[in-house]
Amino acid sequence: MSSTRLDGSDWHFHPDEPLALGCAGCFLREICGGLHVKGGAIDCQRFCCGGKPDCKVVCFNSKRNYAKRLKEIRGFDLHNIPRCGPVEFSRLRGFAPLIHHAYVRKKEFHSETIALSLYALLDREGAPRYVSREEIAKNFRISSKAKLLVSGVHWDRLLERVWRSPHRNSIAVMLKAIGVAMFTPPNFSVYNNVPRPENLYNIKRIALLSQEFLAAGVPTALHINACTDLDYDRHLEFLLERPEFQAISFDFITGPGNPSRMSWHIKKLIELRNRLRRQIQLVLRGGTPALAALAGAYSDIVIIDSKPLHTALRRHRMVFGNDGRIKVVENHLPIGTPVDDLLSQNVVAARSHIDYLLRHPRIANSLRGGSRPKLNVTNNAHDKSRQLDFLANSASVKSGTGPVNAESVIPAAKSESPLKIHEAAKELAEPAAVSRKPAES
Repeated sequence: MSSTRLDGSDWHFHPDEPLALGCAGCFLREICGGLHVKGGAIDCQRFCCGGKPDCKVVCFNSKRNYAKRLKEIRGFDLHNIPRCGPVEFSRLRGFAPLIHHAYVRKKEFHSETIALSLYALLDREGAPRYVSREEIAKNFRISSKAKLLVSGVHWDRLLERVWRSPHRNSIAVMLKAIGVAMFTPPNFSVYNNVPRPENLYNIKRIALLSQEFLAAGVPTALHINACTDLDYDRHLEFLLERPEFQAISFDFITGPGNPSRMSWHIKKLIELRNRLRRQIQLVLRGGTPALAALAGAYSDIVIIDSKPLHTALRRHRMVFGNDGRIKVVENHLPIGTPVDDLLSQNVVAARSHIDYLLRHPRIANSLRGGSRPKLNVTNNAHDKSRQLDFLANSASVKSGTGPVNAESVIPAAKSESPLKIHEAAKELAEPAAVSRKPAES
């Protein structure tokens, strides 16, 4: 039977909805949590595309792909990920401008902390392009003395390039050679409109890569990507068992940055820190509005943002005002004029804003004209956020949606014994450590 995805209003899970009928006896419920959706979905197979030949989603209806992916990560459980020792690093706090390139600049850019995209350091095959800090400083026109943060947040196709790359050992060697202060791994997407095995697969991949780079001696944050309370609980349990992870990262530039979902993620991040009961570095990609709330729980927060560079490239200037806000004004420059000075001014404004939010969170909330963020948007254990692709247009995601049938019940796609498929795939999994050999696609 063909299947149409739920429309946008039903992608969000609701606390007042009962557990989907098909989830009660599902063998994955313990690590998944089950479906609580406004629509009449029987189980997560409602989000199946119907078994299209080119589908790459980890789904019971794609038996061959499901078996491959389960073998690739040795199951969805996080407990079988190898252990390693901690890697010492200096705590980071404040603002780290993200510098994508050296275009329209002539001078060396100076900042205490600078962020670079991991994918700007790799070639099309996923191999390192640089071997020293000096090369990077020359190519990006940045100070060789700055603390470097390397961010793995990007489009899905680039994330997959790293996962399939046979050069991951070389990437780790490069990151150590350039003296990276902190590395955040690829943020594989956790969508709420796909079968749950896809989410469990991506959560496991993030943890595997985090451990792999940490074991190689690279200061690495565990990237938190979750869309249910149970997802957050699993991350908490993982961190409690592994004190070697002394940093976590989170990005607010994709689905979690949606105003309707940001408060829920802030609440969960604060809960995670309180239940962890140890100091931990937090690296944020975007999410300036979340700082006032998070600063009360995390003493070490650094935020990565590319706005100063993008604003300068548009010939606009950022101004931090007495009202605690950033204003953007036009700053006309002749065509071809370098934007070095404009970039520096924008970074100063952005850094002043971030420092202000971190030092005076209550005053900052007051100046915004509202009370502290409402963190109790939902208390549903399975409430999921809409997780769009990197900077994707939500309208394009909705293009494949369809209505619920007249009986308000959405039939699940046909599946041939999911438990048997899962057990057969587990038998294929190697008992040895995860191989770095690229899996078949």
